[in-house]
Amino acid sequence: MSATPLTADAVRTITRALLLREPYDAEFAAWCLMESEEALITLLRMAPEFSARAEVMDVFTRRHLVFRGYAPEHLPLLQEMVPNPPGPEAAEPGFIIDFLGCRTRVAYVGATAALSGTVQGAPVPNDWHSDLAEWLPLLRVVRAATDKFRILELGMGWAPWLVAGGTLARRRGIPDVRLHGVEGDAQHLEWARMHLADNGFDPDAHDLRLGVVGAKAGTAHFACAWGSPDDYGARPYTGGEQDYRGMGHGPLRELPMLALCDLLTAEEAWEFVHMDVQGAEAELVESAMEALEERVAALLVSTHSRPQDGRVMEALWRAGWVLEAERPANMEFDAARPTLDGMTLHDGQQFWRNPRLLPSL
Repeated sequence: MSATPLTADAVRTITRALLLREPYDAEFAAWCLMESEEALITLLRMAPEFSARAEVMDVFTRRHLVFRGYAPEHLPLLQEMVPNPPGPEAAEPGFIIDFLGCRTRVAYVGATAALSGTVQGAPVPNDWHSDLAEWLPLLRVVRAATDKFRILELGMGWAPWLVAGGTLARRRGIPDVRLHGVEGDAQHLEWARMHLADNGFDPDAHDLRLGVVGAKAGTAHFACAWGSPDDYGARPYTGGEQDYRGMGHGPLRELPMLALCDLLTAEEAWEFVHMDVQGAEAELVESAMEALEERVAALLVSTHSRPQDGRVMEALWRAGWVLEAERPANMEFDAARPTLDGMTLHDGQQFWRNPRLLPSL
């Protein structure tokens, strides 16, 4: 790269690309005085902050972000919704601080120890656990909300999207916020309660349930590495010595199977439903279409195979929903895997708007 005089925009662009955050004020002033873009890139690549985040996210950015899943015109929404992100003074040992100021314990997710005490920037193109294709739908929905905000996270893990949605709603001054979630791992559910409490939400004032979401109510046998920070991909057991990914499983636990159409009756209307259910997404959407149409304004579906991409899209399109943004599941064919879902490297995302309840975004 030839030496190029720095501009303010170049400093911001390079910082976002390498450190995934905006430059702090003191840094910005100093970096604008550097002799070239090449010099700034060299400096930032040598920074401990770059090394720490690169170890966790390099594979993600190189292999998975083939399709953006968002429109460039929506990028200014980050500044609009979060005009004053936290600075380095917000750093806290044992926690990752995101651009909203949400605090996440590194104990919840494996391979994040190097990010302890870091403050993340805007997720452009991604942050430590997700990317803009998943963040922008939430930002857009919260911007459209008025006096209340209801969010349901299916397959919630440690409840990152409940806390993010609630925090955004609180930032917007929305007075009536209610968080709902379902999770199949009892330890992950306890972490979800901790995550709410760490971020100023009383978990007892919200609805967090242990169970598996299904098309019908009943029971399910669930097998996962119980309490593991490395496994958030389990789904109900269907037989055999291996799960859908070709992995062995631990002891089976019997859990309640909660029908999606029943869960949706907990609120008269939902501003946002976030669904990440490891390959059951199409069945759930198809089974609860009437309830979704009547009660849900916006739906974000994480998809876990190309067939799931197509089935979800077909069902919602035929029902008159509007596809606001999407990115297909990224897979790598492996004949040794027992299912197509098990070949997925990174979830797809489909963001749908229900025009009956949300005429525009």
